[in-house]
Amino acid sequence: MKRFWFIIATAGLIAGMTAEAAPFYKVQCYDANDKLVNCNDIANVKKHAKVKTRSKIAKAKRSDSLAQKKAREKAIALRELAQQNEELKSEMQALRKANLLAAAKTEEKPADTAQLAATTTVQVPAPATPISTTQVAKDPEADNKSPWSFEAMNWVSKSMAANTPLANELDLSAAYAISPEYAFALEDDPVWNWTNPKNDPKQGFAFGDIQPIFIFNNIYTSPSKQTILKGDINGWVGVSEASRDQGMIMNARFRLKLITKINDGKGWFRFDPFVTPVIRRYTTSAPTGALTDSNTFSMNDGSSYEKLQPYSRLETGIKVWFHHTISGGLSFESTIKIRGKYTYADELDTGSEIITLTDAHWMTDIQLELPRIMYTVNDNLTIDGALLSLGSLSSFRPYSIDNGNDLQFLFRITYDI
Repeated sequence: MKRFWFIIATAGLIAGMTAEAAPFYKVQCYDANDKLVNCNDIANVKKHAKVKTRSKIAKAKRSDSLAQKKAREKAIALRELAQQNEELKSEMQALRKANLLAAAKTEEKPADTAQLAATTTVQVPAPATPISTTQVAKDPEADNKSPWSFEAMNWVSKSMAANTPLANELDLSAAYAISPEYAFALEDDPVWNWTNPKNDPKQGFAFGDIQPIFIFNNIYTSPSKQTILKGDINGWVGVSEASRDQGMIMNARFRLKLITKINDGKGWFRFDPFVTPVIRRYTTSAPTGALTDSNTFSMNDGSSYEKLQPYSRLETGIKVWFHHTISGGLSFESTIKIRGKYTYADELDTGSEIITLTDAHWMTDIQLELPRIMYTVNDNLTIDGALLSLGSLSSFRPYSIDNGNDLQFLFRITYDI
């Protein structure tokens, strides 16, 4: 029994010593400043530091992986943009080669004064900042336009006077644009009559005189672009029968054209001063042999001579235009032309003296087109009709056929190629 209680007491003592007893040695903990601290606090700090360090490392790894992903995406985008730029450059080079080949085939040289079209910037889109841009020049429309142009203008006229023919004149011209400012043209105006009331043998088909024309499209342009000064030199080489009969070798008309726009370009005024010297072989018409009271000059000795018709040696004058658009292709136009002709004298050489039958003098006439109605069908075709009054300036009466005046109806069709 005593042994049993001894065993129980010994077991309790051992259990109590195991639960509360400290080690036989004492452990002391110090911080970084050699200060004595609780070892349990240091253990907790180290544990927290380890957890926090592991968290920072994880975040750093995740941040690095995201930056690398964005860098890869940006690199891919840059490569795609570079490829697009290369494709655009290739297309531009192909376009330039095609233009050069076309220019070589047509053998056209652009004028020194021609202006290139403004360049258009084609920008390749990018996610943030544009990488590069490519300059692509548009071809001017004028480069594809032929320097040649052709025009056919047919006039039909009928005088209101009795026994007058229905006349027709066809103006055919071909022009070559040397540059935007200068051009050269050739024109011929064959004529014929649809009717011949007087049975005149000379009323059939006949070619007109050959006309070389030098055109100056832009002598002066005002800063406002509303006023333009143009001009031309129009020659007539006397190859037609009528010109040969009158002894005309050639003449040249020097003309200026001053155009002023009005009403925002819907209308314009135009002033055409001109001067035309004429070179002739003869000074007067040939004798007809038919003496009348009006054309006969009688001498004191009883002899009679026919008064001949003096030809003009110089013409000068001015033509004024007014044009305004009514609506769409319909427009109104009116012109007035005053022309002076200086004639040769009709002189008679009797052998002993020279007698002047008709002095050299100025003859002035006037032409009035009012109204003229024009309709533009398209860019090539225009139709118009007008009333033309003409006569001597000293006795002019519009819309009259008396006292030397004439009134004509004109119909015209113009076709440009």
